[in-house]
Amino acid sequence: MVLDRVRVENVSASGILFDSETTIGTINGTVRDSLSAGSNRGISVSEGGSGITRIVVERSAAVNNTFGLLVFGTGATVRIGDSNVSGNGTGLSAVSGGAIASYQTNKIDGNGTDGSPTSTITMK
Repeated sequence: MVLDRVRVENVSASGILFDSETTIGTINGTVRDSLSAGSNRGISVSEGGSGITRIVVERSAAVNNTFGLLVFGTGATVRIGDSNVSGNGTGLSAVSGGAIASYQTNKIDGNGTDGSPTSTITMK
C-alpha cells in the first residue's frame, strides 16, 4: 500500500498506524510526502503476531507528537529517508525488537529525546 500526500493532525491515538497485531503474513507499505502532527503517536508500526511489517517513510514529517515514529515488535521494520522528525516528546523509538533503519538523510532534532535509528543504510 502507498499513502501519498496524507495529512493527519490532532488525533488522540496514532496519526498514521500500521497495526499488524494478529497477522501471520507480510505487510509492505510506503508513506510518502505526508505529515502527521499533534497526535500521541505520529507514525506507529506494530507487529505483535508472527508476520512481517515493512514500511518505508520518505519525504514525510512527524512533528509535535508524543512519539514521532514508534516501531514495536520483532517483525516490524521502518526504513526512513529524507524525512523530518522534530518537536516530539520522543523522536524515534524502537521497542520490543522493532527496527528503524535510516538512509541518513533525515532531520531528527528538537525532540525531548531525539532517539536514534537501530541501523543505517548505505546509499547506493
